[in-house]
Amino acid sequence: MQMIGHRGARGLAPENTWSAIMEALRCGVRAIEIDVHLTRDGEAVLIHDETLNRTTSGRGPVASFGVQKLLGLDAGRWFSKVFVGERLPLLRDVLTYLPHSVTVMIEIKHQSSQARSNRLAERVQAIVTECRAEGRAILASSNYRCLKHLGKTAASKCFIYSQPKRLPVAVADKFRAIQGFSWNCELWDATLAKQLKRLKKTQYAWVINNPQQGRLWKQRGMAGVITDYPDRF
Repeated sequence: MQMIGHRGARGLAPENTWSAIMEALRCGVRAIEIDVHLTRDGEAVLIHDETLNRTTSGRGPVASFGVQKLLGLDAGRWFSKVFVGERLPLLRDVLTYLPHSVTVMIEIKHQSSQARSNRLAERVQAIVTECRAEGRAILASSNYRCLKHLGKTAASKCFIYSQPKRLPVAVADKFRAIQGFSWNCELWDATLAKQLKRLKKTQYAWVINNPQQGRLWKQRGMAGVITDYPDRF
């Protein structure tokens, strides 16, 4: 079963930063999960929240700022003084500089409108293609319409849907581009999981932070677990 570092290794370093990503790799994982939002000037930047407030020195919606402004923010001080000066990475840089042996699960976050969510999805796919990362990038979202839009044109067909209980099994079977599902461990549904397994859909679980839980999810047939603390496994 695969260990996947959540937002890099968000329990060990400020989430969605190079420090968190490198910490995950130091722990031996070969897959990371990251979140992206769309900047005002159309780039994909690593950050989980819709606003800058919680994890940077900035304030306001991510969508209100361009890359130059965002890259000047401190994204580490909130976590620890050790990480003062940490910057928000761009998706393009992560895919360019990470070893090609590392799988990157890219969570396409909800935007202020469906049209903007689709723009972000298109931008992510374009970056994946430009970086020749189709074989190591997995596109994930809890926005089904976003994945459906992308599935019409994307060269990559490896999609993960983050809200399995919201999607009827018949739709999951029909939409072959969705190859897997990511379970919030608190919303596990054994019956649905068995149905998805029969459809040969890959399944993941998050967030799993102790080895005993990890063994349980392995028994449940998960291909991987997403963890804040990859050093514990």
